[in-house]
Amino acid sequence: MDSADSSPIEAMVSELLVLTDRMSSTIFRLTSKQLAKADLSSNRFSALRALLDGELLTMSGLAARLQVSTAAVTSIVDKLEAEQFVKRSRSKEDRRQVFVQITPRGRDAVQGVLDVRANLIRYMFENVSPEMQRHWLELYREFGKLLEHRAAETAEQTEGTD
Repeated sequence: MDSADSSPIEAMVSELLVLTDRMSSTIFRLTSKQLAKADLSSNRFSALRALLDGELLTMSGLAARLQVSTAAVTSIVDKLEAEQFVKRSRSKEDRRQVFVQITPRGRDAVQGVLDVRANLIRYMFENVSPEMQRHWLELYREFGKLLEHRAAETAEQTEGTD
């Protein structure tokens, strides 16, 4: 590919970097008040979000979902448990296995942040045409698939270097 072909893409990449940074910053700023109100860091919010479906996860299962070490998830869960956002329990079959589950208090805290985010998306959708709404959603679906594909490729490459 010659430089003439890559120039329009590079210009779009540069602009999208700026736009996504601005959007992320705005979303963070607007949701950080709700996070602070619930006394949640972004890491603790992510952990609660991973538990939101009610599935009973082991500590290592939660660490894998969050893509952090078991030691890191232990620290996160310690803080969440102190705030009564989660509870731990031991497996009856294997006492070494520790499960973590979200509590109603944790569910309420997460829902408050998700409501703020949903309202932001609703606001954006209400202020563009139905055609743009559909197009935006199609693009995000496609980008999501591409990012998952890239993440899987990266994980495969990383596994080969251990």
